[in-house]
Amino acid sequence: MIKDNQKLFNRLHVLIDALIIIFSYGAAWFIRFKSGLFALSSWYLSLNQYMKVLVFVVPIYLILYYAFQLYTPKRGQGRRIEAWHIVQANIIGLLVFILILYLAKMTDYSRKMLFVFFCVNVVAEIGFRNVLRWILRKYRKQGYNQKQPFACLAAFDCLLRIKSVLLFVVCLEIRLPQPQSPLIPIYSKRLLY
Repeated sequence: MIKDNQKLFNRLHVLIDALIIIFSYGAAWFIRFKSGLFALSSWYLSLNQYMKVLVFVVPIYLILYYAFQLYTPKRGQGRRIEAWHIVQANIIGLLVFILILYLAKMTDYSRKMLFVFFCVNVVAEIGFRNVLRWILRKYRKQGYNQKQPFACLAAFDCLLRIKSVLLFVVCLEIRLPQPQSPLIPIYSKRLLY
């Protein structure tokens, strides 16, 4: 059940990452062309033309996130390592994106917009993952999303089995009548007599 929940959580995480990439790309276009922060030329591509490239951008970024192990359980990663992996994946994604635009001879795409996309996407991904980490920590404090009880039960069961085996070995060595315990195998009576 825990593995099923983890798979569902990872799929949801991939979907949210795809939405963050799309949002970051659109926000970068608005910041670059509509905010007034950058000088504009008389002609630039429309939002629709920029959005057509997302068909290639989103899968590339999701594959890079997977390659940088950003979909592993959060218990095993620190915030700084995860943030560094996000930055690395986005740098490589930006380089691949620029390479694809160059090879396809699509020179009308703004490099400033791509840099703004890089910055917005890194900040949005790190922010989302920190919020997610905070929410998971909050639920763990309330007793949800914990794996420890199962591990403790398994360790307790293992200790009971070791105890029964040791008790069985002691009974064989001393040749005492064996105590009746449900944990000691039935065939041990045949070995004693």
